[in-house]
Amino acid sequence: MKVLRAYQTELDPNHVQRTALLRHAGAARWAYNWGPCQK
Repeated sequence: MKVLRAYQTELDPNHVQRTALLRHAGAARWAYNWGPCQK
């Protein structure tokens, strides 16, 4: 029998950190969408 556990962590970034997180997420989303178009 397997026991599955999950942990949730809430982020509380300041304004500068929030801006950086959103930029990184945008770049990751762009790269994810760009990859399949290159075939």
